[in-house]
Amino acid sequence: MAGKQRDAVAQEEHVRGYEFYGTEPDYLPAFMNDATDADGRRVRKLTAEETQALRRLSLSRFPVSGGADLDWSRSPHTDRQMCETDEDWARVAAEYLSPYAGEGRSVVVFWGDLSMPSVEMPVEVAIRRSLDFMDADMHFWMHPLGSSVLIEYLQDGRVTVAPIPGD
Repeated sequence: MAGKQRDAVAQEEHVRGYEFYGTEPDYLPAFMNDATDADGRRVRKLTAEETQALRRLSLSRFPVSGGADLDWSRSPHTDRQMCETDEDWARVAAEYLSPYAGEGRSVVVFWGDLSMPSVEMPVEVAIRRSLDFMDADMHFWMHPLGSSVLIEYLQDGRVTVAPIPGD
């Protein structure tokens, strides 16, 4: 996406809801708000500015078909699977995230509702707690930091993995 177009997308994102960004952290999966949970203590809620910057490097580079839906007919993807059960999702999440585990690597989760703050956590935590993501009852995108990959999970169980388009 050209710089001018990316700037327009960033401005549109700000207008479309960043004034409400992060106002509903209680909608996050419970462990992410639990200071007594060992995994929960490893989750960091991102500020609106951090989220906007990371979205510009990942999620915002994809064409959209309306609302927050990515238009996969206009963007190449490397894999697509249908998860019939939450356990299918846990298996698929482990499959897609495992290559990025180790060496202190993190993954960012962007939620389909901007009132929920984006979160960063170690890849191992995301794999171990992937079933908990279903508690959010929301579509979401995962971006392993330092990679050029985006993983999309939609509420109907569709999971798509794609390389992030360059500039």
